[in-house]
Amino acid sequence: MSILINATNIKVGGGLQVAVSVIDSLLVNPRGESIYFVTSSKVYQQLSIPEEKLKNVFVCDFSFKNIFSFIKSYKYLNKLEKKFNISVAFTIFGPSYWHPVKAKHLIGFANAWLVSPNSKAYTIFSSFIKWKQKVKNYILRKLLFKKKAVYVTETLDMQEQFCKVFKCEKDKISVVGNCISQHFIESFEETDKYGLRDIKKFKFVTISHNYPHKNLKTIPLVGQQLERNGFDFTFIVTIDFAEYELLDREFKKYTTNIGPIDIVDCKAVYKACDALYLPTLIECFTVSYLEAMASNTLILTSDLPFARNICSDSAFYFNPYSVNDISKVLDTVLREFYINSQLIHFKKSLYPQILLESGDNDTKVDSYMAIIKKLKGSLNV
Repeated sequence: MSILINATNIKVGGGLQVAVSVIDSLLVNPRGESIYFVTSSKVYQQLSIPEEKLKNVFVCDFSFKNIFSFIKSYKYLNKLEKKFNISVAFTIFGPSYWHPVKAKHLIGFANAWLVSPNSKAYTIFSSFIKWKQKVKNYILRKLLFKKKAVYVTETLDMQEQFCKVFKCEKDKISVVGNCISQHFIESFEETDKYGLRDIKKFKFVTISHNYPHKNLKTIPLVGQQLERNGFDFTFIVTIDFAEYELLDREFKKYTTNIGPIDIVDCKAVYKACDALYLPTLIECFTVSYLEAMASNTLILTSDLPFARNICSDSAFYFNPYSVNDISKVLDTVLREFYINSQLIHFKKSLYPQILLESGDNDTKVDSYMAIIKKLKGSLNV
């Protein structure tokens, strides 16, 4: 009996990093199991394993352009399940567009919206958009939760919220903490392909897709206040170039866009910048904090429970709903930075212990495989 790792629904963001690191690890060390992989083209393109060793990796992109394409992809995965006698399928992140016919199904959960129906983050939307988002998330909850499936998430907080929303016991969803990907650790940090070191300003950086909940719309408002205070700075963003062109002039005034970047380039970008700026409104987990720590980069972020659970006292926190509070904290950091303050040294001194406690990629994958093997063993009982 074999295992199928499913990453067909992953294309961008932190999910892409996790999928690539998990699959690369299992390709190098399958932990004594027969494992097959089916991924989106985006995941496949970033795998670091030589192509001649990818014979067990298949590419399948679900398309919603028409129902026939979707059905074709669904049937393709059913065919793989039957052909390779799959006993357990692991969808790295749900909701999954596909569910196995007979195999046990483990689904990763990392969408805080789905277990936070009353989140204050909804206030960023107009009434109509808010209604659309709530309807969308209701549908996604229906797609995600299946009584026969089991789940895995990244924090105890998400486990508790999941059980509350879906009215299930804690043994339905395990917890495996996230960590920095091996790609990030092994990447060459001195490469400056984007010319960021030539920018002689204080550089805030946000490595993220421009999702509404990332709250990047605060940048021009915060930028105006910092500019009035006499600071020389820019916000480095990684937004799709076509999307960036549609953004307003004020946003462009305070930002430098380098476009979407590959995982292997992240460390060099963090190293070339001075501080991570992450005014997020809702998250399950973000590896950006750990990546910033590993790059010795300051962390400026939202004062939310998930952030404090990861960063503890190592970050500078602000209220993400208050431009005045964000500006005040960034102003303080800029002043502290230029006098080489003890406060900054103290916060950075906490990084090594937090990183040590987060573990490494192989340990994370071992934890996933322990859950999978337990599911596989239950089939023989």
